[in-house]
Amino acid sequence: MFKKSKKELIEEIHTMKLFAEGAITVYDFWEEFNNNHKLKDLIYNDKLLPIKNKPFLFENLNLDFLYHRCEIFRVVKCYFMRRKIELNFNSDDEKTYSELLDNVPSYVDIDSKWFLENVLNKCTFPYGSKERKNFFKQTVKEMYRYVNRPPKWLHSSEWPIGANGPMVFIKQSNYPNNFDCDMIQFVFYDEHKKEEHIIIQED
Repeated sequence: MFKKSKKELIEEIHTMKLFAEGAITVYDFWEEFNNNHKLKDLIYNDKLLPIKNKPFLFENLNLDFLYHRCEIFRVVKCYFMRRKIELNFNSDDEKTYSELLDNVPSYVDIDSKWFLENVLNKCTFPYGSKERKNFFKQTVKEMYRYVNRPPKWLHSSEWPIGANGPMVFIKQSNYPNNFDCDMIQFVFYDEHKKEEHIIIQED
């Protein structure tokens, strides 16, 4: 593989700049990334990109997931920041993800299709507004119900969704902070089927 000069890669760098500043969508950028070997090589071989950020490029990303879209943006953003190139970084996905992390409890999977369609996409209040924050908190409280306390997941949230929405959380067999905890059963109740549903997480 021959090393490309910055001049030879000017179009690819310009594409990254457009994406970093929000001039093109993540969908357009990802399509270009997967069809442009020069752009792929530019990111794959970037010695300034932290190793922890590289594996995602080799995985099958799903752009339906907000977190995956944010990861793509962060890699491109990192490319310019590591070179001290000042841009007007702009990503609605990153702003939304940060906002959800601040206003939605960790026991909820904010990347689930159900959450995106029934909570996030139904919020019409502007970013950063008090009304928007209250909408997330109130909607989660109404939709993700539990008997005594919410689940403390061993890993990421796997709150099951039934025909009527999120099932009701009943109890769990153990807690992540216990030293002998390598498996936890989470018991939910499906109000539509009138039966219990068990989620198992193992360490």
